[in-house]
Amino acid sequence: MKTFDLAMQKSGEYACTGNLMWLSMTWNPWPEVHVSSYGVDVLKRDFWSSPRTWPYQLPVVVGVLPGTTGAKVKAGFGGLHRVSPPELIMALMSQVAHEIREGAADERVEQWRETMLHASFVFQVCQDEDELKWYSLNAREEYVSAAEAFCRSALQRILELANLRAWSKRFKKSSSKMSEEVSVTFVKTGLRLHDNFLAGSGVRDAIVSLESKYGTASPFHNLGSLEALSKTASKDPKLACFVVAAVQDLHQHGFMDVAQMKGGGFAGSKTSLIECLAAKARIMEYFMHEWMPKNGFDPTAVGICKASVAGRDLCSSVWVWRSKCGGGSARVDTSWQGVLPPATLKAILFLEAVVFSTSLDAQLKNSLRSASLAVELCGQKPFDDMLKEVAEVLGTVSHVQETPGNEKDTAAPASSTDGLSAESLGVPATVATEKADEIDAWMATCRQQADRYVRTFEEPATVNILQEILERSTWGSYGGGKLAVWYDLKTAGESSTQPHLRRPSFNPDRLQKTIKAALAARKLAGPNADVLVLCFDGGRDHNLKLFNCMICPDGSHWPERERQQLTVTYSEESVLARKATQRGFIQLAEGLHVFGSKISVEKRNGRHFQRSTISSVIGPGELPQWKDLWRETSDTKKAIYGHSGKILASGPSPDPKMEKPSFGDEREPVHWHSMPTTVVEEVLHTFQIGVLLDASMADESVGLACLRMKVSYLGMAWTAKHAELLSNRLKQRLWAEFKDQKSPLHQPMLCPSCIT
Repeated sequence: MKTFDLAMQKSGEYACTGNLMWLSMTWNPWPEVHVSSYGVDVLKRDFWSSPRTWPYQLPVVVGVLPGTTGAKVKAGFGGLHRVSPPELIMALMSQVAHEIREGAADERVEQWRETMLHASFVFQVCQDEDELKWYSLNAREEYVSAAEAFCRSALQRILELANLRAWSKRFKKSSSKMSEEVSVTFVKTGLRLHDNFLAGSGVRDAIVSLESKYGTASPFHNLGSLEALSKTASKDPKLACFVVAAVQDLHQHGFMDVAQMKGGGFAGSKTSLIECLAAKARIMEYFMHEWMPKNGFDPTAVGICKASVAGRDLCSSVWVWRSKCGGGSARVDTSWQGVLPPATLKAILFLEAVVFSTSLDAQLKNSLRSASLAVELCGQKPFDDMLKEVAEVLGTVSHVQETPGNEKDTAAPASSTDGLSAESLGVPATVATEKADEIDAWMATCRQQADRYVRTFEEPATVNILQEILERSTWGSYGGGKLAVWYDLKTAGESSTQPHLRRPSFNPDRLQKTIKAALAARKLAGPNADVLVLCFDGGRDHNLKLFNCMICPDGSHWPERERQQLTVTYSEESVLARKATQRGFIQLAEGLHVFGSKISVEKRNGRHFQRSTISSVIGPGELPQWKDLWRETSDTKKAIYGHSGKILASGPSPDPKMEKPSFGDEREPVHWHSMPTTVVEEVLHTFQIGVLLDASMADESVGLACLRMKVSYLGMAWTAKHAELLSNRLKQRLWAEFKDQKSPLHQPMLCPSCIT
């Protein structure tokens, strides 16, 4: 203690080795200024990846008042005031805590203890509490010269300014370029920003969030970008929050690299990124709150769009949009969009293209050269044409009120590994290289469209779990028309022997479970006019068995066993191509049993066949040839069907002479009795189905028909592998539809050289 007293009397400074626990871990000379969590992470990586001696160039500086003795310092152990930057100590504590949680060995913990017991300390005399703050500022600048992770951002410096309300020559700037010069102009501008823009708004928190993620690489690290943001949105803090959140979103979801957000293109001109993002927010507000109501959208449709972007809450609109609508690298369940009226969906797509992506940024920046108001921007190309398309769709369809409901789900989001690649889609290697960005954009469109209308999931173990899944899907939220449970006895599993000839035996358990859960998810005690059950009998007499499967949620049978039976026919040539005659005849028809309450259809022309929708006959459909079906190896098929999907079969062969065909590549159809998509589409068209729950999902035929008809498809798979592979298969088939000029899903703008 005598050495301490003598040193302090002579020079006002004393250096020693000390224990970090001497310090108060809560006292901070700048409690108003946030600590950079990004800087803490960098220091943890650069200095504390393993135990080491304390870095001599970064001592712990403790401020003491004049006359403080060694005895007084000792008495204050545990509460000494540190005036050097806290990040280094916080990084050390964070690393030690992490290793202890991970079960670090006692020897390792002892090494960390030695580091903390032998830190480099410097005790420095400060004349008063104000001097403590000034010394703290200068100590940080010395630290910055050794490690730029200690550098203050413009926002942190402004908060220091606001606390002092003065700046003097006692401030000593470091040599680092990352530490901005604090000139007279900086002081005036910083205080003005604090008082008129940053104080009392969410802007500060939004910028802190960005700094925590990117540190000195944050686009708002310097004063110029903060001032540009203030000029753009000084009177609307929520608009500023939107811009900051959008900047982070652009990087987080792969639209733009942080390095692209620096320099003149980011701030300071009419066409800067800040101005572009602010214009997007104004367009979004104008579109939802003025354009949609004026152009005849009903309140429900406007409400759906507002819900997708949190209404007028611009602060959270970017995050809400990504969680509900995806985009970029964000993969979420967008199947709720599949039941929206066409005009409402078109409105959502307008917002997606203009506001929440970068695909039209060049056109928007060009428009900003001559216009700034949202109504003016929307009157220029290509935005006026896009709005005309929305209005045209609204004028040609009838709107129905519906609510998307709670789109969050317990199911995992779609995997980014979905089988879509230039190679898997047959794009030539040279084209894949030359037009990689264009092909990636089209594949993203393909994924979005598939995710919007298709959702596959593994069959749950119980009725209650299935009910929960359906409640959180379009089945539970749809309010625009009819819903149907689809059950095809031909594809409800695969026969364990001779599957190319045998149909699986009828097992009523799966159908009963599905019907009970489907009704309960709609809060129905029994059948009503909006929920149908569509059962294909495979040409076998299962009338009574099917009747017995119509179960209410309480376990009772349906009080009204109203049933209509239609006949579905297939062409003779396509049936003969699949199997030989039985007793000299071939079976060209099967029954379609429709269960529901007060079943009725509107008379209209058929979609594919020469019939009206009130006809009891559908067909003749062309069965797809086996070689054209989805085919996999035997091991993959085992993973698809699992234990429950393989149905035991016994008895003599239906046709001993007809062996299972081989296709020369060790692959066989995932299911041998696939339904023609034209028949599926005809049924959907006849009963005007809006949501289809496929309880006998095998291959992609039913899901593909739903994609073509823009019907929300929920496919219940035998296994998780089945759900994954079928979802991937549907995306690949959708790509083929994009290329097919005869398909209703044809995309004429798809690069011709990409589809050869």
